[in-house]
Amino acid sequence: MSWDDAIRLLREPWFLKTLAAAVLFFGVLLFTRRLRRVAAELERRKALADYVRGLDEFLRGDFRAAIDTLERVLERDPENVEARIALGDCYRETGDAAEAKKHHHHVHRVFGNELARNFLSLGKDELASWRAENVGFVFQTFNLIPVLTALENVELPLLLAGRAPKLRHERAREMLAAVGLETRMSHRPDQLSGGERQRVAIARAISMEPSVLLADEPTGNLDSKSGAEIVAIIEALNSENGIALLVVTHDGEIGRRAHRHLVMRDGKVFSDKRADREAAART
Repeated sequence: MSWDDAIRLLREPWFLKTLAAAVLFFGVLLFTRRLRRVAAELERRKALADYVRGLDEFLRGDFRAAIDTLERVLERDPENVEARIALGDCYRETGDAAEAKKHHHHVHRVFGNELARNFLSLGKDELASWRAENVGFVFQTFNLIPVLTALENVELPLLLAGRAPKLRHERAREMLAAVGLETRMSHRPDQLSGGERQRVAIARAISMEPSVLLADEPTGNLDSKSGAEIVAIIEALNSENGIALLVVTHDGEIGRRAHRHLVMRDGKVFSDKRADREAAART
């Protein structure tokens, strides 16, 4: 088609009408999509506001009001795991064990299956990478590398994750300072006390800013004074840094201060209790 033919076509009334109709159609389509996005965003914000209100009511002890609010949240988003957990807790507080069990089992089924699917899709290297980025480990026997200094032990996870030398050095110093070891960074494990070694282990565990910290008998090899200091550090990681804690212990002090107690017998959950946080804080 020549330029003259194209120009004549553009001047044809039927072509102009078709073009105008097409422009109008796509304009309406884009406008409709925009309206849907705006409506979805408003609905999301409303659901978020209800969720925050429900949590506030739950924390204030107004469980009946919290139940009504969180039920509205779940009407809009049935798979909102956080809201369903809070709703289950509300029902438990009001003595409705059946409803509490229903909501908690739903979370275990939906969230647990989704989590399992996600992990099963990961290869060995991908799973190790995810674990390194998201989970910190604290061991009863510290598991520090004897020939490395405290600073080098804390740097190790950052080194394995490929962090730049300057960044990992600064991060390791920051973590050791956070656990009160500013003056012991150049000491090897055999030059540190048991409590100091466990502090190094904690600093190493949180160097990658994990969302979960797993601690296996963190005070098992410590005297009572050092154990109390370690408990205080671990508590601060939860209250100040928002790190979720899972602690396996026979230490009664940790048990009294924990917000939730799971008792295991013969590999099964024997009891599951939530402590009064105010009472735990006063202990």
